[in-house]
Amino acid sequence: MKKLLFLGILTSAFVFSSGFDCNLDDSNNDNGTDTVEEEVQSSYLFYKTDLNQYFVVDPNNPLPVQVEENITDNSLQLIAGGDFEDEKIKNIQNQYVVYIKNGKIYKIDLSINSDLAPERVSSEDDVDFVCESKGFTDFLLNRKSAYLYKVADNLSDCEDDYDWYYVYLDMSLDDNPVKIGEKDIIMPLYDRDSGTIVGWLIRDGDNLRYCDEEFDDCDKVKYLEDNLDEDYLPNIKYLGSFTYVEEGNEGGLFNKDLFVVKDRLYLFIYNINQTEEAVFFEIPSYQFRYDYENIVHHQEGNTIYFTDGGRIIKVDIKEIEDDKVIEIVAEVGNARIKDFVITDNRIVFVASIENPDLGDIDALYSVKKDGEDLKTLIPILGDRIRTIDIVTASSDKVYYNVKETLLINNEQRTIAGYLKDDDIATIKEFEYAYWGGGTYLKDVEVFKQPRLYRILKIEQCVHGDDCANNGAIFSFEVEDYNNQISIGFVPLDIKTHEVMYGFGSVQLGTGYTQDLKGDIFYLDVQDEDSLLRLTNSPSTDEKAVRIETIPFILN
Repeated sequence: MKKLLFLGILTSAFVFSSGFDCNLDDSNNDNGTDTVEEEVQSSYLFYKTDLNQYFVVDPNNPLPVQVEENITDNSLQLIAGGDFEDEKIKNIQNQYVVYIKNGKIYKIDLSINSDLAPERVSSEDDVDFVCESKGFTDFLLNRKSAYLYKVADNLSDCEDDYDWYYVYLDMSLDDNPVKIGEKDIIMPLYDRDSGTIVGWLIRDGDNLRYCDEEFDDCDKVKYLEDNLDEDYLPNIKYLGSFTYVEEGNEGGLFNKDLFVVKDRLYLFIYNINQTEEAVFFEIPSYQFRYDYENIVHHQEGNTIYFTDGGRIIKVDIKEIEDDKVIEIVAEVGNARIKDFVITDNRIVFVASIENPDLGDIDALYSVKKDGEDLKTLIPILGDRIRTIDIVTASSDKVYYNVKETLLINNEQRTIAGYLKDDDIATIKEFEYAYWGGGTYLKDVEVFKQPRLYRILKIEQCVHGDDCANNGAIFSFEVEDYNNQISIGFVPLDIKTHEVMYGFGSVQLGTGYTQDLKGDIFYLDVQDEDSLLRLTNSPSTDEKAVRIETIPFILN
């Protein structure tokens, strides 16, 4: 039986920073090695420079090798690979880099056994200006992964005089790209059982269309409520998905997807095999009252949680037509809920109160998934301003960063903290430290908010973005904050770093000098003293490139 779901977005990459050793002052930290088996490194890592040069790094022998230069602006896409099985993606890795150069489309296979030779994709040979590009993985047939590019005569035409084109990665020189035209790609549709792309949702003027996988057949979507207009459709935001079989309809496998369009909830219901007309209609019982453009949302099984100002809303998408399934599970006065995470039993969220004189002031709360037992974990304190950013969660813990300003003397501090999701007494905070990123396992369940496996703590952080230059880096297991590993030290000329997240233990990251020129670093979060500086180019800006789209993982 086929099941279908939408693409999620995940920004995946990594971190880099700083250098000197400090006392951790935590009895839970055991020096030791990870219990996870050593990973097999099967794909190259990738980075670029502001000189339009492109390099790979073999994770087993971390030396940069240049593979390309002078590609067309806005055309580069890094496409993930992996194996899809039992609603899990296994061995997530870099698979292809795709780009346009001299009018032609090329791909480079990033598998370790690849010869890294650029290979033409399709007969395309006349692309001059690229407005933007997109890449989407097909996990059943990775060679069928999609590359889409938007072309125009110049930048000013990218808004209203453009064409989208589509190729899949095993197109030969005899295959022509598919012209989509002046339409906008909202997202691909995936078969939930196999991870293959089976269709697309696109915007065509003031219409939505449901297209097959190669855009041969695009049916107009029927509106049950005729109140969408062209200004609304670019603002469409996907929240989650549910697949079901319609009783009495042979072969009637349908998908039900929840969207926000401007300030309303809408359902998109369609037959996976496109044998019936799709419909898109409003859920009239709910209207957003605040900040619908900055919604935070997560899906857990059939349950979707999303924010609306000071509320967290819970929806059972399986039964969403019934108004009773729309519940408010948290509400915090005049505050705005800016982020939340889901542990096994609770929702932990940051509520922000705007102060006209002091700026936003944050507090941390926790509530059961049924809306009961609301607790204040980190209150607003009268003698300081705190900005709280949630980093990740385990089964029952939450990790967060704090930027704090003491009102009495205007002293600024950076704090890394964690606590149990329902007990303020378990709070542990490290002054002048920062959670600087982490790693997900390469095998990830779908329809479940991902949690970091290991997290990096950077010490000797004065405030926020200035967390490099003499701060030590340590790696810990997230579940129990144990198995401490000292990763190493960043040179003194590295002043700031990027906070990034990636799949697998071995990553590239970018550290910045005082002149904001990036250099490339390598590390293995499971290996002591593994931090290596791969480049030292004072006049060149270098940046690690990471996979930016992973189907199924984040909705």
